[in-house]
Amino acid sequence: MYPSASLVSEQHRNKIIVSVIFKIKEHGSVGSKDDRIILKRFPSDIFNQDNLVQQQIYVTAVAAVMPLVDYHPDVNHMECVEQFNQKSPTFDSTKYQPEELVYRAYETDESVGCEHYICGCLQQCPECLNFYGCRQCHNDSESHLMNRKQVQNLKCRFCDAVVPYSESCSNCKQKFCEVSCKICKFMCFIDANEKPFYHCDKCGTCNVGLENYTHCEDCNACWSSEIFEKHMCSKNRAEQCCVFRQYKGFRLPDSRRSLWTHDA
Repeated sequence: MYPSASLVSEQHRNKIIVSVIFKIKEHGSVGSKDDRIILKRFPSDIFNQDNLVQQQIYVTAVAAVMPLVDYHPDVNHMECVEQFNQKSPTFDSTKYQPEELVYRAYETDESVGCEHYICGCLQQCPECLNFYGCRQCHNDSESHLMNRKQVQNLKCRFCDAVVPYSESCSNCKQKFCEVSCKICKFMCFIDANEKPFYHCDKCGTCNVGLENYTHCEDCNACWSSEIFEKHMCSKNRAEQCCVFRQYKGFRLPDSRRSLWTHDA
């Protein structure tokens, strides 16, 4: 799970979107949260100004529904969302009683981090030595780009201690993240259950997805091996937007799946 916002001061808090998979009590109402029986709850995204309007739409209604008998609780979070995406477009829920269905909705919550990631620390830029929530926060504020691979020091959001790069604070022992890449210095509490990732040396960054991808030298990006032979090449596609935190409807596309917004 993700850390509670109550553990840090207000400046270290962010607003996040949480996926909720639930069923309804017998004779209950879909619209009543008191009638929900939660099956899964996990962080999916962070509210940010770039996608604020679209994200606010997500959390206003039930996003998807499917028959309870088709729901498989043992799959990871990303596969769980895919189950709903595959069922919902053609599914007629009127043929079922509410308690015979399973629903997917989004809720808002507060956690720890910046507007890009749920993370328990700040990263120090090796050039200007200033601390920022992430590389994107730095690049939005400074006139130079932050080389994420050279980051050596972190500042704990929980106790303000400055510590060497690691997944937890050596001072207060709080975790900084659930997943990380020691090459990219990527860190986040949205874990591999929700968005599995792998590092591609040729891309020079981490990509969302399982390792069934082929790197295209012309696009400078990874593509699903299933569609690689048919994909349309676009030079330096790797410089397009980050789908780790911005993929529409929380459904991963079949193209570039970078964990970062722009690769320098």
